[in-house]
Amino acid sequence: MTEENIDFLIEKMKSMSLIYHPSNKHLDYSTDDINNLPFRKGEIHPPYSYIYFLKSRMEFSGPVDFPIDISYLACINSSETAHELTFECDFSVREKFFFSEHQGYIVWFFKEDGAVYRFGEDTEREEKLYSSFEEFLEFMMLFALSARSKRLAERERKNF
Repeated sequence: MTEENIDFLIEKMKSMSLIYHPSNKHLDYSTDDINNLPFRKGEIHPPYSYIYFLKSRMEFSGPVDFPIDISYLACINSSETAHELTFECDFSVREKFFFSEHQGYIVWFFKEDGAVYRFGEDTEREEKLYSSFEEFLEFMMLFALSARSKRLAERERKNF
């Protein structure tokens, strides 16, 4: 996918208030930090689209129904969670790039093929979810919109 397509997804998600620029936070990482992630983490290289997304300085926080954080800090923290899972489950951290986690029991990651995978304490093996990071972002956008619509419909139902 081209940078223009990622920019399009970012603008679409911004217009729906699904991603944000954390201007009220202190951004203590640089473009060099992002470029050096694979070397710092000692893992495979993530897809270019993921690095491009991080460089946009946008962050995605999934809806309450599907809480996932896609940000530089989430990437750093997810490796620690993945290593902890190796002690609790039959799971290897080799040949993976971890980019997000949820409450210490689910991790999302890339492999050499650039696809998005998931592993959690509740699963017996890693699952390939999407063939690309772009496809994953599109799903997250649609899921968040669906969750938002359901909450609005529920709110309206309660008002009648």
